[in-house]
Amino acid sequence: MSELPSKSQVLQWISDNPTLTSKRDIAKAFGIKGAARIDLKRILKELEAEGHLEKRKKTYRDPDKLPPVSVLQVSEQIESDLLRAELIAIPITMVLLLFIFRGVVAAALPGVPGPVLLVDDVAHSRWTLTVAARALRRAGAAEVLPFVLGVDG
Repeated sequence: MSELPSKSQVLQWISDNPTLTSKRDIAKAFGIKGAARIDLKRILKELEAEGHLEKRKKTYRDPDKLPPVSVLQVSEQIESDLLRAELIAIPITMVLLLFIFRGVVAAALPGVPGPVLLVDDVAHSRWTLTVAARALRRAGAAEVLPFVLGVDG
């Protein structure tokens, strides 16, 4: 039989393992079996009476901390605040990107997650596609895929 944990050890265990806080989990963690479980139950009740723990259904948790899983409701006030923040942040971000990358296409590239498709209607020589693809790669495009609808000559 293992030695009974102190109150501070039990509190530390619950703090470190917020999803394993039932009496069974705590007893298993400290190797407590049989009649010693009664003493563990007494310790948990004392901690609850002192205000260090809160019992919810069959689990214990720190009353000063949020539970590991919560349902949050977004109010109209929060929604309007987020919309206002986006209306301010997006234009400022675009201006900064234009200033840093010195071009509209280059400024938009950090927002593109995958390859860039470069489309041209007719390729007289491949010079235009080559220059455009090179500029896109220098601006930060991970991959450039040229696509031509027709070839002249």
